[in-house]
Amino acid sequence: MENIERHSILLHALAEIRNQQIIQTKFNHETKSIYSDAYVYAIACSIYPYEDEQLGFETDKNKILLYYPFYETYRVSYEQVKDVAELLDKKWLAKENITFYALENHYSSTWEGSMRVNLMNICRYLYLSNYFDKPFWKNFLQESPTEANSLDKDFDVSELQQIGRILS
Repeated sequence: MENIERHSILLHALAEIRNQQIIQTKFNHETKSIYSDAYVYAIACSIYPYEDEQLGFETDKNKILLYYPFYETYRVSYEQVKDVAELLDKKWLAKENITFYALENHYSSTWEGSMRVNLMNICRYLYLSNYFDKPFWKNFLQESPTEANSLDKDFDVSELQQIGRILS
């Protein structure tokens, strides 16, 4: 096994341990407020936590960013989350309406894999991060798949169980 492949396997294993520790904080009364709901949702869905990218802690010499070592382990990359956030922000600032189906159509030729699920997860993360106002989200969801109907609901810890990232 090459060193690069071994490094990748170890990095993904460490990321999974870290992710489970972060997710588990939401199930304990004493730790549930350590991380924002949006951040934990992003971790659970393997979405790069774009809004929380400065999350970390200070040391004597520099700031340790919690996400950085695991940058490459997210299923939905920084670039994808940033691109969606910036596109929706541009529409919101211009007061232009955009629906989920229009967003999905916009990315249909450039994204591969589980595009719809990834877009729904990104949008849910942005909603939980307080991106945009209620009228924006109401309009956005007027033309959307049934499974997207809960994008604009308050966070509930049961979502983490539905995502299936909880270890028993």
